[in-house]
Amino acid sequence: MVTINAKASPQQYAVGATGTTDCTLLETVQHVTHSFRAAEILRSKVATGRLVYDQSTLNTSRTQVVWLSPNHWFDGFRYGTVALSFDWKMLVANRKAYWIEVAEYSPHACRILLTDRPHPNLQTYEPQKRNGPIESAFALANGTLT
Repeated sequence: MVTINAKASPQQYAVGATGTTDCTLLETVQHVTHSFRAAEILRSKVATGRLVYDQSTLNTSRTQVVWLSPNHWFDGFRYGTVALSFDWKMLVANRKAYWIEVAEYSPHACRILLTDRPHPNLQTYEPQKRNGPIESAFALANGTLT
């Protein structure tokens, strides 16, 4: 079972200096799933959210999510055999971002909720500021994270 660190701050995972491994260009993110689910998404043209089943703070609010990652796994994917890619800039356009937590996989996975719905009980995350794992003005990300 993965450890969930709800007390982690975005600043702990900030984008590093340009030209380092903790500063990479963020162009696409992937949703990894199994073939039957991928076929369903392609047929309906919608990736519907699912409930979170680990110890996430989103579990108690029953928030449905679609997990996305900028990571390109070198030895296969963790959650299925099909990766559907999404353009990062189109995905974040006109959406709010909320810092949720860090799943302490290896490497760690920062969980940020992107949504068009308000969540007043969650911590707002501003990717336009260079104070976390994503810096949206230049579409940069901390490349050492999931």
